Amino acid sequence: MSSRSELSRRITVRSLGIKGSTASRTLAGGAQASGADDVALEMVVEADASERVAIARRLNEPAIESFTCRFRLSEADKKGRVTADGLLAARLTRTCVVTLEEFPVVVAEQFTVRFVPVETSDEQADVELDLDADDDVPYDGTTIDVGEAAIEQLALVLDPYPRKPGAERPPGVIRGDPPSADGADHWAEDADTEATNEDAGEETARPHPFAALARLRREPD
Repeated sequence: MSSRSELSRRITVRSLGIKGSTASRTLAGGAQASGADDVALEMVVEADASERVAIARRLNEPAIESFTCRFRLSEADKKGRVTADGLLAARLTRTCVVTLEEFPVVVAEQFTVRFVPVETSDEQADVELDLDADDDVPYDGTTIDVGEAAIEQLALVLDPYPRKPGAERPPGVIRGDPPSADGADHWAEDADTEATNEDAGEETARPHPFAALARLRREPD
């Protein structure tokens, strides 16, 4: 995780307490923390104007009009692992890959991540991948950065090839990159044509394995 985040909101892991404790605590900024329901802290991360500009620059987006993320963080376990449920909400301006026009997008996404100490994540590197497991976010030291985690989640949910509603591909383009002046957008169409020709050539040169059987069935006794 980046050490200098555009939306840094750090929390000391120790302040969340250890699972099993039921003592209530008041954290910095007046946030209430308790062991009830295995949730140590609820907080809202909201980017101000300057932070939104920096995040938009990082994600290569024209603009971000609003960006908030509500977190519910569990108490840390004995290995320092903290589970966080997040609700991400953002309004931003994106650029259509087809028409190059800018258009508004609204993002609303729920997610769960698990902050784990770097040494713990290294131990799990050789463990078989579990696609259903929560995403692990390594942290170094004694604090986790939920603001940076929110940025990374926004980057993950954004369509890498955004299209404005109703935008149509230019004629002749099957798939691939957006239109470009040098005609590179036709690479996919040419590749499909070559593949089709190769397949046709192979069928001509190599008889179908059931062709002889079909001829026998057609020949009179």
